[in-house]
Amino acid sequence: MTSVASHGGSLLLIVMKLLEMTRNRYALQNCFNTQGNPTVLFEWYLQQHTGTHAHLQVVPIPLQNASSV
Repeated sequence: MTSVASHGGSLLLIVMKLLEMTRNRYALQNCFNTQGNPTVLFEWYLQQHTGTHAHLQVVPIPLQNASSV
């Protein structure tokens, strides 16, 4: 997986890391979609004394709940 610990978020990634993260994101979305579950993506940041640590979350949503999200 892509480590973005040394970056302040996905907008600050270098091209190669952004491509790797995008491939992983599409793979997870495709995996969940084949199971009939759409996904929600969000990014969160944790400010630490050593810098900003970012996480990209890919969360499957049960189809029956998708319209509520």
